[in-house]
Amino acid sequence: MAFNSGNNNYINTLDSGNNNYINTTTQFQANWSPYGETFNSPTGRPSDGRLISDFTARFANLSLIPSFFEIGFDKFLHGSTLLLVLAQVIDLQTQLTHFGEVVELSVNKLGSQQSQQLLTDFVYMFSTGSNDYAFPYLTNPKKFPFLKNNFHRWYWVILLLFYRQFTNYNKGGRKFTIFTLPPEGCSPGGRAFNAQIGGFNVSIEACCRTGVFKGINSCGGKRQVKEYELRKNVTDYVFSDASHPTEAANQQFAQLLWNGTADVIAPHNLIFFPTLVL
Repeated sequence: MAFNSGNNNYINTLDSGNNNYINTTTQFQANWSPYGETFNSPTGRPSDGRLISDFTARFANLSLIPSFFEIGFDKFLHGSTLLLVLAQVIDLQTQLTHFGEVVELSVNKLGSQQSQQLLTDFVYMFSTGSNDYAFPYLTNPKKFPFLKNNFHRWYWVILLLFYRQFTNYNKGGRKFTIFTLPPEGCSPGGRAFNAQIGGFNVSIEACCRTGVFKGINSCGGKRQVKEYELRKNVTDYVFSDASHPTEAANQQFAQLLWNGTADVIAPHNLIFFPTLVL
């Protein structure tokens, strides 16, 4: 199961297409070209191709991760994304309801004992932090005056209480992958500074680009700003659009999660999980 958290004017890094099925705006969707160009067609993934969750599934010899709304119990045997956001897309309580449906399906199909083992064996992947942490204050500080002087002290407490809803609810999950908060300002939309990492030539600008640092959220021309420029050499870029990695970058990130060392992922990498007895 891949869970994704965020609430800004961009889409979420693990959404494999949930936003295709709900009543939302194009600010929160990516089901049009040039999204998906490396993947042959748009799927709703906020990238030119596959996501971190897709690559980790491939490394585990599982099929492509579907969205929650591509219903069918067999899909849940291979994992799905239940999009977790603070507001405007799918909130946590709704997502927990969806997770309850997965539990009910598994019990009806497999029986209680086998279902419990399945839920224990699942790897639950959370991408949380940057959107939740930065968006309310950076985009509208007047709406959150209590954060002005005590932002670091109080807001992280609010988020932790929010996410405890899931850990208190889960039905036997034992294996969790949680992404840490990345440095702020390291995406085109966050006014990045150039650094050539991992074999990529461009990290300061998005491949699908508009404006200063080519970081305005306009990819595909279906949002507030319609003009955009698309570069052809997408594998040279870390960022596909203003805030989301390219497929090439996602593959590298997934590889680090899969078999990276303790300086990248701790206490265990994902390749260790099948041998972990709990």
